[in-house]
Amino acid sequence: MARTRTSRRLSDHTIRQYHQCQNLECSESFTTLNAFERRVSSRDAPATLPPAAGD
Repeated sequence: MARTRTSRRLSDHTIRQYHQCQNLECSESFTTLNAFERRVSSRDAPATLPPAAGD
C-alpha cells in the first residue's frame, strides 16, 4: 500500500504524483502520471435553481 506524498501539474490535463510505500521495511518511492484521456459521457445543461428563501 502506498500513499501520495505530493503532486505536480505538468499541463492542463496531466499531473505527476509522487508516492511512498507505507511499509516501513520497504519505503519505496515512485511517481505516476495521471492524464485526462477523453470524456465518456457529458451531463445535460445544469438546471436553473429557484431563488433561496428570503431573497
